[in-house]
Amino acid sequence: MEFFADPICCDYDVFLIPQEGKGGNPFINAVTQIICFNPNDIPPVDCNDYEDGTHVFRFQFVPQVGFIFGAGGTDYRYIVDPANLVVPACQLGTPFQYYQGLSTTNYPNSQSFYDNWALTLQIIYWSPLYAGTVTHLGQGVIEITSNIDIFNATVGTDICTIGLDVQCTYVDSITSPGFTIIPISQTCCFAPPPPAWVDPVITPPPIIPFEVDIQADCYEFAGFDCCLLGAGGIDKIYIANWEFYKNTNPNIVTIPPIGITTDLLGKVTSINLLDNKWYELCVKGSLNIEKDNSGWQHTLELTVTVMTYINRIMLLQLVQRGLIVIVKDMNARYWFLGEDAPMRTFNETSTTGGDSSGYAFSMQGIQGCIAREIYPSVIEGLNINDFNQCADYVGQALGTYTLWQLRNCILWDLRNNNLV
Repeated sequence: MEFFADPICCDYDVFLIPQEGKGGNPFINAVTQIICFNPNDIPPVDCNDYEDGTHVFRFQFVPQVGFIFGAGGTDYRYIVDPANLVVPACQLGTPFQYYQGLSTTNYPNSQSFYDNWALTLQIIYWSPLYAGTVTHLGQGVIEITSNIDIFNATVGTDICTIGLDVQCTYVDSITSPGFTIIPISQTCCFAPPPPAWVDPVITPPPIIPFEVDIQADCYEFAGFDCCLLGAGGIDKIYIANWEFYKNTNPNIVTIPPIGITTDLLGKVTSINLLDNKWYELCVKGSLNIEKDNSGWQHTLELTVTVMTYINRIMLLQLVQRGLIVIVKDMNARYWFLGEDAPMRTFNETSTTGGDSSGYAFSMQGIQGCIAREIYPSVIEGLNINDFNQCADYVGQALGTYTLWQLRNCILWDLRNNNLV
């Protein structure tokens, strides 16, 4: 940039410029100005400051030693053209070749010339032709912007390939030195390309347990039954489709109504399903019941130890739907799970080794009560299909058995009741 200094202190190009004296006379009380020009002092072009599709050209006017502004100097006139049209040497022209507003003789000092030269070029040339701007940034640094598409269509050349340069013309004769033109930068600012496609990462939604109100009719024990030699663990379970237990279709009316009935002790006296079809699984496992703020959390940890093709198909079906479950414990007592929300399976694993092989999985549901006990007589009235009954049929010809036999083999879809 421009400042007073000793030339030996400058690390860059040095220009000695005679300053204008009093009254514009360069020979009265004239002083010498030193310009140390460092291109790094000019801020780089940031395309975020310009519209997409803009070309930005920056250069600096630096007067040569002995340069004279005003009527006493040479009538220099500068214009900007595509670089391939600019003639290296300053060319002789006519007084009407360029506008008088571009002449150095029209201004008494450098600041006046820089400001008005930029304004004149923008008004008569750059704005109407190229939808651009011409701005004096200070210290003779000029910035010219152009709409790339309009410039290329008007001139017939690619401004981003050719670039711009400053054309010098003088009128009459050269009586004093002119400007040194220092190019600073040329930049084309385009719209950023669209971001590369990234395959979305699909995160499965979390399993949100049902939250149910604690039921007001949850039974309470008046006392404790002392069970001698009570055995722990689960003997077997019976499962059915939860959709057959909670009838959500108001157009379907059943007698008796879908659901369960209980007595004064809260024990289940009947279970009525839209499709009274249950499946029996012989399992090993445990039932855990815990109470938290959302209700009673019923969790079954189960292992099915019979490994057949039908077993595997059935377990795959279990994963796909909510269920109601009856648990028979080792004390021959029955417990009802899924009263308020379906029991859903998770953590399925298959194991082979040790003293057994089979599938291990868990089932869980949030209910409004602890598990209700079921009278054994209710179990006797259920339509139960033996889950393991098909083991004897695997590998044998299909035509050997009747449709009724196949139906009992659990080759039925639980949701739609169709043969699979």
